[in-house]
Amino acid sequence: MNIKRFLSVFLCVSMLLCILSGCEKKLSVDVHLVYNSELDALQAIPDGGTEPTVTYLWAPIAYEPAELSTTPYAEWDGQPLYEVVGWYANRMLSEEFTGVGGLLYADTMELPTLSEMTFTTAYVCSATSVIQALAIIDDPAVLDQCADYLEHGEQAELPQNGDFTLFIKFMCKELPGIYYNVLYIEVGEDSRTADHYLYDRSTKRCVMVPPELFDGWLYGDEVIEGTADVGA
Repeated sequence: MNIKRFLSVFLCVSMLLCILSGCEKKLSVDVHLVYNSELDALQAIPDGGTEPTVTYLWAPIAYEPAELSTTPYAEWDGQPLYEVVGWYANRMLSEEFTGVGGLLYADTMELPTLSEMTFTTAYVCSATSVIQALAIIDDPAVLDQCADYLEHGEQAELPQNGDFTLFIKFMCKELPGIYYNVLYIEVGEDSRTADHYLYDRSTKRCVMVPPELFDGWLYGDEVIEGTADVGA
């Protein structure tokens, strides 16, 4: 069954979740962060102190938390900040994830770049849903090809009007609990003959990939579907 047929259902579900997530939360936290404009960073400074205990930088937009704690750990300017499951709070925090950005990491660590990542799994999500995977790609050959195209593929112009878009959230062994989210774009009504692109919003690289790369995963007669919960 073609994956496109499921998107209308996920659109309705995502709209409901957006409504529910709009409920206000009362903050009761002991950790308060302040913004340092010179560093463009958030810093945790103890009450009565002057030196920060942790300085957090914003991660590039492609990096996303896979799962957050259910209750806020800290706050910044009235915004709740959550622990990233699998990481200590002095290493990573995140704003409430709504589909883009918000991940913070300590300035004492370095995030692996695309060339340093070994993809292990990819969750395919509709552009309207960050909650559930429509397909799960776990073929090492396909994952390696995706990484190779993203890093070494010929730069292409980003399509302004795609006929079909998805998010592909890659997991890597070097950064457990964090997705590397790449945009997938089709230009053309028939998936088998359309032009296919991958766009890395962090590096601004857009590359064309062959139609057969995702045949059987995103389209075709034997689409491999998934129902994994991938929402933060």
